[in-house]
Amino acid sequence: MIDWVCGIWDQPDEGIWETRGGRKDFTYGWFQTWVAVDRADPMWISTLEAMDRELVSDSLIYRYNPAASPDGLAGDEGTFSLCTFWYVEALAPRRALDEARLTFEKMHTYANHLGLYSEEIGSTGEQLGNFPQAFSHLALISAAINLDYQLDHGAGMAGPVLSRAR
Repeated sequence: MIDWVCGIWDQPDEGIWETRGGRKDFTYGWFQTWVAVDRADPMWISTLEAMDRELVSDSLIYRYNPAASPDGLAGDEGTFSLCTFWYVEALAPRRALDEARLTFEKMHTYANHLGLYSEEIGSTGEQLGNFPQAFSHLALISAAINLDYQLDHGAGMAGPVLSRAR
């Protein structure tokens, strides 16, 4: 979202009032894009910090905390492969390339001998849930492309954002 805002901040807009003169350069629009950028880096970093505290287990990510939000299902919830790859993408642009790369590389150790992933990874490393899981593999590809971009061009740069349902 912030990449989008940064890409359009200097374009004329419709303004906040009912004007009939078409798009113009409104100071209010420029100011609000500055506010969006100013507020989003600290908010996103605090979200990642909360994820680190609540959902990360040895670099693997739970999709939610079942202790805090019981789902009524029997058995334990594994970490979610898709979420772990998304986490790699979230870390890379915030100048945490080493952590992103380590998480990405550690995730490879959970693939089977063909390099395939299940939906979830159990507490002892076993593959749980749907297997092979297409969404996990799409997230793997997206994380690989975006991490590679960050490693080549430097953290904090807007990278190639693939179309994905999140």
